[in-house]
Amino acid sequence: MKDLLKKDWFKKLIVAACFTIVFVGSLLLMSFVFTPRDNDPASGMLDWRAKAVLAEPTDSLDALFLGDSEVHCAFSPMYIWERHGFTSYNCGTSMQTLKYSERFLHDTFEKHSPKVVFLETDRIYKSPILWGWVTSELIPTFSVLTYHNRWKTMDASEVGAERNYTHVCDFKGYTFSSDVKAADASRYMQATDKNEYVNLINRGYVKRMKEFCEAHGAKFVLVSTPSTTNWNMRKHNGIVKLASDLGVEFLDFNVMTEEVPIDWTTDTRDGGDHLNDSGAEKVSAYIGNYLASTGLFADKRTNAEYSAWNEYLEAFNKMKQEA
Repeated sequence: MKDLLKKDWFKKLIVAACFTIVFVGSLLLMSFVFTPRDNDPASGMLDWRAKAVLAEPTDSLDALFLGDSEVHCAFSPMYIWERHGFTSYNCGTSMQTLKYSERFLHDTFEKHSPKVVFLETDRIYKSPILWGWVTSELIPTFSVLTYHNRWKTMDASEVGAERNYTHVCDFKGYTFSSDVKAADASRYMQATDKNEYVNLINRGYVKRMKEFCEAHGAKFVLVSTPSTTNWNMRKHNGIVKLASDLGVEFLDFNVMTEEVPIDWTTDTRDGGDHLNDSGAEKVSAYIGNYLASTGLFADKRTNAEYSAWNEYLEAFNKMKQEA
């Protein structure tokens, strides 16, 4: 051992290991200190609308939506409630990675027991390159990388406090927009037999989420929202194969033109990238009927325990009228 310690390379290895341990430990400690304990916007919480799922009353949700910005523009829990009395939550966030979706899934099941979980497929085709790995793995683990500026506003009482989400999102994560910008759909979903490859890392994320849902008594469903800029038939074919391999259901609204008749001159807010409220109403109508067909859920519109949902719906409809 003494001979080893005399060797310069061994000393450098020991120093590097000690530095790494101290550095990682410091990041973990600072992440614990700086992560907001509440989800209200004033606390500095990012994606507070999606994270407000944990402010909902315990075991009060029937269905859950996960995915990137395609999701929070396409699925309206208020429309589903208005027509069926089912409770759902939209946890879509901008550029949501599969790792982030998985975290939302696990966090939600700490408090709720939704019977159906929908995962939007757009991010399945995002390559896990170095920056993708950083955003999906390191940033969620070391949240100080996101919240490092909170030292300017945080209160000392927050240090060590338990997480307590109190801020409810009235529209359950859905982002309303009445903007209209028509899309060019002339080359959209052109026929082909070719498949877009799903890399093994992303396949692994989807498989884990599917197995987690099954272990918790929930049905896991892959879903593709209508988008002329993000989707094509190659991707559709690739997800059909993935769904078959995993033994899960796949709903692709991009090929369900009769069931969900999207009008690309009126139903998109930004030229085909995202839906506006008109398009979301059509998609949500189908999803509501789909949930009803499972026979898993009761209509809660007259249930006093869910009376707040009727108030949220009233506010939603008022906001629509004003818009």
